[in-house]
This record gives sequence, structure tokens and C-alpha cells, in this order.
Amino acid sequence: MVLNKERKTQIIEELTQTLGGVKGSIFLSFSGLNAEKTAQIREEVKKKGGAIKVVKNNLLEIIFKKLNIELPENIFEGPTAIAYTFDDEIDLVKELYQFTKGNENLVIKGGIIENQFYGDEKIKTLALLPSKKELYSKLVYVLNSPKIRLISALKNPTNRLVYALKNYQDKIKA
Repeated sequence: MVLNKERKTQIIEELTQTLGGVKGSIFLSFSGLNAEKTAQIREEVKKKGGAIKVVKNNLLEIIFKKLNIELPENIFEGPTAIAYTFDDEIDLVKELYQFTKGNENLVIKGGIIENQFYGDEKIKTLALLPSKKELYSKLVYVLNSPKIRLISALKNPTNRLVYALKNYQDKIKA
């Protein structure tokens, strides 16, 4: 589709404003991905509070220059889609990574998290980390663990005494 200058300017302004407020964005190569799979991934990303846009590479370059984010040149090789989210960026990364496992035509090129570019390998590493919810639950467990052990230790001598007295009482009765 041929875009006139006015439409290109409009796309640049809209995406500059949108991408300036996101928590994370991921660059994807999608050549060879059929319409059904494309619709499926868009739906999954939407559930995670994000969206996917296919944008001409030269427009993406302009947008990220306006946002003062430097990107490697190879990001703009071949067709590029950009997935972004206003919610949890790691959830987006995890979702896209899971989708790439079953779809060899979808490839993560890299991503921007907290205005810092990360290559494809670092993004894949992020996808393998536990989610924030999992980390919070582990933290709560670790913080509560000493309390539970202390209570158990304090109760334990009392329990031993109670069991000893009970056994003594049973012996007397017998």
C-alpha cells in the first residue's frame, strides 16, 4: 500500500505518542505467517493489554529517533511488526515467546523495555523468568518462612511437654 506524505506524518505522530507511553515494545519478523495465525497472535497480545502494528521500517526509524531511542540497524531488515503494551511488559514477552515456539515464521528481533533496547537473546531470557506474580508469591513465602519456623520452634517444646505428660498420664492409668 502506497502512503502519501500526509498519511505517513499522521502515522508517525500517532505512533510516537503511543510508543512514548508504553511499558515495553517488541520487534517481530513475521514473514510467512498466515492470516489466521496473525489474527490469533493479535488477539492474545490484546488480552495482555497490548497491540501489534505492522509499520514500514523507515517510519519506525523516524519514530524511534523522535523518542531518542537508538536501535541497531539490523532491526529494520525485512518486514517488521511491533508489539507493545501499557501493562506488564514481561507478560507480553512471555506470550510472544510462547507463540514463537510453535510458529517458526514469527521471530523476535529484539525489544525495548524501560527505554532500553535488548537483543533477541536477552528478550528470550526475560521470557523464561518467573512472572511478577510468581516472584511476589515467592517473596511473601520467604518473608513468612522465618515467622513460621519461629512459631513452630516455640510451640515444639510445649508440644513435647504435653505429649510427655499425656504418656505419663496413660501409664498411671494403666
